Amino acid sequence: MPVVTFKSFPLADKGMSWSFSGADGNAIIDRGGWSLFKQVHTWFDDSEGSTPEVKSAYKLPHHKIVDDEVKTVWRGVTAAMSRLMQQNTQIPEGDRRGCYNHLSRHYREFDEEPPEYGRYTDEEIAEWLERWGYSREEAESLLDNDGRQALSRKFGEPTPSQLEKINALAKRPLSKEEVFVFSSKMVGDAMIYHPWPVSLHKSLLEVFKQDALTGVAFMLDHSWAGLARPKPAYAYGRTFDARLKKGDMEGENWALYGDVYIVRGKEKDGVSTDAIIADIEDGTLFDVSVGFGNSLDECSICGNNIWDGSKCEHWPGQMYDNQLCYIIAKPPGYLMELSGVFDGAYPSAEILSATGGSTDFGEFQLVQSFTKFDRPEIQMCRVYSATRGKLLTFAKQVQVEKKLFALGGQLLSKESDLKVDKDKVYTQEEVDALVKDAVEKAQAVTAFVTKEQATEVLGKEYDADTILKLAKEGIQYREELIQDTIEWGIRAQGNDFPADAWRQLLSEPGRTIEAIKAFREGFKKQAEAAIPAGRVSVPTAKEKLTKKLPDEAFEA
Repeated sequence: MPVVTFKSFPLADKGMSWSFSGADGNAIIDRGGWSLFKQVHTWFDDSEGSTPEVKSAYKLPHHKIVDDEVKTVWRGVTAAMSRLMQQNTQIPEGDRRGCYNHLSRHYREFDEEPPEYGRYTDEEIAEWLERWGYSREEAESLLDNDGRQALSRKFGEPTPSQLEKINALAKRPLSKEEVFVFSSKMVGDAMIYHPWPVSLHKSLLEVFKQDALTGVAFMLDHSWAGLARPKPAYAYGRTFDARLKKGDMEGENWALYGDVYIVRGKEKDGVSTDAIIADIEDGTLFDVSVGFGNSLDECSICGNNIWDGSKCEHWPGQMYDNQLCYIIAKPPGYLMELSGVFDGAYPSAEILSATGGSTDFGEFQLVQSFTKFDRPEIQMCRVYSATRGKLLTFAKQVQVEKKLFALGGQLLSKESDLKVDKDKVYTQEEVDALVKDAVEKAQAVTAFVTKEQATEVLGKEYDADTILKLAKEGIQYREELIQDTIEWGIRAQGNDFPADAWRQLLSEPGRTIEAIKAFREGFKKQAEAAIPAGRVSVPTAKEKLTKKLPDEAFEA
C-alpha cells in the first residue's frame, strides 16, 4: 500500500503559514535525497517503484525545512487532511484510511483531535479550518475552485453532516430548511476568579463533551435555577456535536466548543424559536453560558475535597507558602444545559450585591461566600459565562441547611458553638437563628496580645505606640490595596462588576494581603487582555474626583 510510513519530526511553530513550492521540494532532495522527499509526504504512486524519482508521484506534503531542520508544520497537516477528506480527493479509496491514520498521529502531536473519518463537502471542511485558526479567505484559497460556490451557505444553515447528526437525535426526520444551527465556545479550563478561584479539570471537560454529543437542552436564562425569568424550564433547542480544542487565551489549555440546533416555527410559553433565532442573527442574544454539576471540588493545596471541613483546612483565594489555593472541579459530573443569556439579564451584579452567604432561588441557593460543609458528598450546580468570566455556584436548600458556617476564615464547632441537635430537622429560619447566635458570641470575645506574642510575630520588640502606628499603616495599606483591586475589577468587567460585594469579600478578617494581591493580578490580566495595546485608559473614580477645572473655564 503506497501510504508513507509515519515518522515524527520536530514541530514547527503552530502559527506558521504553509506552502510547499518547487524550491521547498528541491531543498528536501538536496538534504536527504528522494527517500527524505518521500518521508515529507503522505502518499505516493508506487507504479514506478517503492521510491519513485518523480515529484508528481507524491501527494499531501506536510513537512518542510524550517530553520535548517525538517519539521512538521501544523497548517501543512490540516491542509493535507482537508485534501484527503474532500469529495473529489485524488487519493484512491483503498489508501484513504491509511493516509488518515498517518495524519491523525500528527494531529495528536499538536494536541489536537482529528476530524472523524469520511468524505465532506468543501463547506464542512472550511468550517474545520476556521476552527483551527484559518480565516475564511485562507480556507477558501485552500480548496479547489470548483468547490468554492458551496462556501456561500447562509449563516445558520446546517451542512449535510450536521443534519445527519441532528437527525440521529430527532424522533422525526428534519430538513435543513427546518433547523437553525450555531456554534459557541462553552467553557474552558482557565482559572475563573469570580467569586473565588476555580479551574475545571480536563477530565470534567471530557465528561461535558460526551454529554453535549448525546444532546443537552438549549434554554434561556438558566430557568432551572430561577434566574432572570420566573418561568418554567423550557428547552428551545439541543446540542448535537462537541469538541475539545487547545485553549485560545492566556492560562487556558483546553476549551469545550459545542454546536446547537433550533427547530424553526415553534413557540413555548410565549417565546418563539424564530424570535430566538433572529436575536442570535442580529447579535442581540450573544452570551451563551453553561449549567453543570459536579461532586468533587479538589483543593489545589492538599488534594482533598475543599468543601469538607473535616479533611481540608484551606480556603480558596488565600495564599499558603506563596501558593494560591483554588478549587479544581473534577468528575463525577454532568453538563445540564446550555443557555442563551440576553445582555443585562444575567443577574450577577444583583445577586452578588446581596449580603450573607447565599441568595434564595426557590429549591436552590446561590452560594456567595465560600463555606465549609459537614457533608463532603454535597452536589454543586454551577452556571458559567465565558463572555463575562463569572461563575455562580448553587446548592440545594436541603444540603445548605447542614453546613458549617465560616467566620473570618475559621470554622465554628457544630457541637459546641452551634448547639445542633443531630436528631432534629431544622427549618431555614432556625438555622439562621443558630448562626446569628454564634456570630454574636464570636463578636463578644475580646482578644489580648501579650508582649511576648507581639515580639514573636513582628520579629523584634516594639513599644505599644510603635505597634499601634504600624497597625494603622498596615490597615491603610490594606484599604488602598482593596480599592486598587476593585478598580482593576471595574476595568476588567465594566459596569457589571459588583464592587460592593467584592469590597465586603476582600475586607474579611481572614483575607490575607497575598490573597488580595492575587485577585488584583487576576483582574489586571483580564483588563489588559480586553484593552488593546496603545488604547488610552479610562481614569478611575478616584482620579476623576481629584481633577479640577481651572478658574479660567468659568470666565465669561
